[in-house]
Amino acid sequence: MKTAILMAALCLCVVNSVSAWSECEIVALTILGESRGEGRDGMLAVANVIQTRSLTRGISLSEVCLQPHQFSCWQRVRGEWLNTREGDYALQLADVLVAGQWLPDITDGATHYHTTGCHPNWADSKKITFRLKNHVFYRLDS
Repeated sequence: MKTAILMAALCLCVVNSVSAWSECEIVALTILGESRGEGRDGMLAVANVIQTRSLTRGISLSEVCLQPHQFSCWQRVRGEWLNTREGDYALQLADVLVAGQWLPDITDGATHYHTTGCHPNWADSKKITFRLKNHVFYRLDS
């Protein structure tokens, strides 16, 4: 019970600080939180998923990033991540997305992904579109 209360408080703190960040920073922080250890291609792949979800769901990029239970990084995101070399690249990717420009899609239209350390139930019968280091990408048909 104490763990659940602590996690809820932590999530509330993160959500409350979101209003201080721009659309570009929210997207960049999501990219960093999900893939900063995966190199440029890993970061591009996560940006591809954000872009595809925004287009297919008809919602803004930041709405995609902040939807509940979508990007686990929002349980631990840190603004100082933007002040790194990876942060510079994430902001470049986010700038392109926020400007409405297309990024080259190396994931073949993936809408979901997970790390190789887990295998969620939703991934069992779905089409794998791309693998990169510690992530497996899927396109879930709507």
